[in-house]
Amino acid sequence: MKHLGTIRIETERLILRKCQVSDYKESFLYCCSDPELARLQNFDVHENDKVTKKSFIEKEEQYKKDDSFYEWAIINKETNTFMGEIALVNYDEETNSFETGYHLGKPFRGKGYMTEAIRAISTFVFKELQCDSLYALILKDNISSRKCVLKNNFIYTKTIPDYKDDVYEGPIDKYEITKDRYYLLNNKRDDKKMSNYIEEHKAKIQKTPGGSLCQVFGNREGAKCSIALVTMDENSNGLKHYHDNITEIYLFSKGEGSIIINEHENIINSGDCYIIPAGNTHYIKADTNMEFACICTPPWTEEHEFIVNNTTMGNNISPTNKTGIIQVLSSNPDNDVKLYEINNYFKPTTNMKNYRRVYYFIQGNGLINIDNNTYDIKPGYCYEVKNESNEYIETNEKIKFVLVCENILNN
Repeated sequence: MKHLGTIRIETERLILRKCQVSDYKESFLYCCSDPELARLQNFDVHENDKVTKKSFIEKEEQYKKDDSFYEWAIINKETNTFMGEIALVNYDEETNSFETGYHLGKPFRGKGYMTEAIRAISTFVFKELQCDSLYALILKDNISSRKCVLKNNFIYTKTIPDYKDDVYEGPIDKYEITKDRYYLLNNKRDDKKMSNYIEEHKAKIQKTPGGSLCQVFGNREGAKCSIALVTMDENSNGLKHYHDNITEIYLFSKGEGSIIINEHENIINSGDCYIIPAGNTHYIKADTNMEFACICTPPWTEEHEFIVNNTTMGNNISPTNKTGIIQVLSSNPDNDVKLYEINNYFKPTTNMKNYRRVYYFIQGNGLINIDNNTYDIKPGYCYEVKNESNEYIETNEKIKFVLVCENILNN
């Protein structure tokens, strides 16, 4: 890494600059003499302002000789008042990450100053230093510090039970934001070329009579599931059809229209799921451009699809299931087709990771990290993850997705 040193940073209300010896009186008054602040932020309370002055002299010397020394004074732009400090420490070359530490004087708390300072330092870390992650270590009862990082889209990652430094020994919580998460939530993901993971599986794709692409997951022979990713033009109708041995699961991600099942019309909303058991005639009417997925179990094959002109078939239909389980397709409830809604983070259970997994995203935007490669999440995107792989999902909004596990995708 090419270190840049403690450069001057300005925000709407703040100036972040190098600490100066002339700051020591305000630092002692507002921060270093406060025993509760010292406890929460893991530093020794200063007995008098001479101790504070000595530390600021040492900081000025450190700036001159070390570009990897990052410590900013937080200055109120309007009043030019010293309010606190924020620093980057403990750079880890292997993970390309920094820890941030900070404190703010009591008269200035509750006004969003520290949230603003952390946001500025996060931008510096990811855009200027090109780091991969930034984290903070926070005591469980330091509620205000926790709020500051959460407002900056950090997420809780773990509790370190046996943490120890020169001042504190005991459990401490780690909150972290990655570069991918930072760019996602600031709508500036320009550092990686993103692609739809499904493009890597073209050899498995076939076309249905309706023109949609149908992908068989797993080996074609013996597979228990296929998925079609479908787009329809506005004011168009799909084929009226039924299957004699296939259950279809429709997952609607975008657009407006209706699904007609045995002459009964159901209005489609983004995020709706419909299950069509074998023997039920149905078709889709698109009022606008639409995108959706259709999972077929067993996999779709042409000889089992019948195009019809009437709808005299059965009526054992399961509409949207509000409980989250779309349909139980195996005896093990951990390995079915399931509908999930998350607001920040998802990682499959240890048991799920023993199986191949397929994600189909219905609503929301985010990122999925598969074996340290990051891909966009958008409505209609589909990803297949092998059983030896590791993945997690990050978002700052509600995401709705379907997860299909290997009991449905057997080889």
